[in-house]
Amino acid sequence: MRQNRLFNRTRIQLTGFYAIVIGLITLTSGGAIHLVMIRAFERTVNRELDTLAGTVHDTLEAVLQQPKVVDPVAMNLLPGLCAMGKCSPVKSDSKVAELTQKQGYCLRLLDLKGREIATLGSRKHKFSNVNPTTHWETTTDDRGERYHIHTMQLKTIDNRDWGYLQVAQSFHQLDEYMSSLHLMLIFGVPLAMLLIGGASWWLSGLAIKPIYQSYQQIQQFTADAAHELRTPLAVTRIAVESALDVAIIEPETRNNLEIAQRQVHHLTRLAEDLLWLSRLEAKQLPLQFQPCCLNDLVSDLEEELAPLAMAHSIDLRLEILGKQPIYVIGDSCSDLQ
Repeated sequence: MRQNRLFNRTRIQLTGFYAIVIGLITLTSGGAIHLVMIRAFERTVNRELDTLAGTVHDTLEAVLQQPKVVDPVAMNLLPGLCAMGKCSPVKSDSKVAELTQKQGYCLRLLDLKGREIATLGSRKHKFSNVNPTTHWETTTDDRGERYHIHTMQLKTIDNRDWGYLQVAQSFHQLDEYMSSLHLMLIFGVPLAMLLIGGASWWLSGLAIKPIYQSYQQIQQFTADAAHELRTPLAVTRIAVESALDVAIIEPETRNNLEIAQRQVHHLTRLAEDLLWLSRLEAKQLPLQFQPCCLNDLVSDLEEELAPLAMAHSIDLRLEILGKQPIYVIGDSCSDLQ
């Protein structure tokens, strides 16, 4: 199959189609999975923020007494909370400390004008363009790190407006995941396309193999039929030539024998051509390119078709307008031995 130009070209085309289709399916599926994972991460962050903010909100509203004043009781309830330059001690078993130090959460207490009163967490940078009246918001700090912020209004024990509570979750883990994914795509996509190309080449070979086997069987049948026809045609030609050698023969019979002789000769040439083509396709004959005269080829064709034209009362004439013989480079002048 590798030696046949037609099947090689077809296999290359099938490989290209397979690679494009499989590549598109793979990239589309990967992109869809990527988007689903991002959406799942965002939903998880929202759910955790809502839970944490609600818990802290309810805890603080039960102890806040004066607007904009962080009571010592609130400081004790939130280990690590820093207000007015003072921070409450951090307990080793504190869940809040674990959330802020290991999972990237941070907490801010704001007054009614949005000014920062107290903070909790290891955040040493400021948020930009944060609206305290917005319930949910995604923003960046002054270092470019992204945060998802959940804001809730705080009230005192006697239901006066105290300020706002903001709980933020860093997107650092998601950004690291995205960076790793992009790096994997840069190096993984070319490798995946190479694997897809190899698999497509193998699949195209499997698809073409039965067709090529049928083609070989047809080619072998043509060669066998052409080879088997040579013997009966040779015998028929000898018999016709022997009959024509008889001196006493009627003109009509002689004419019929001459027509039969020409047709046998034509069939012999046709069988030889079929055998030559089958051997040529099987790479059993080397091509010998040389100048060939098209005028002679057309004249031979006209001579072969003349008996058939006469039998059907057709006036067949050959007319070549060019004055000079026309030559081409080819192998059609070689005789099959």
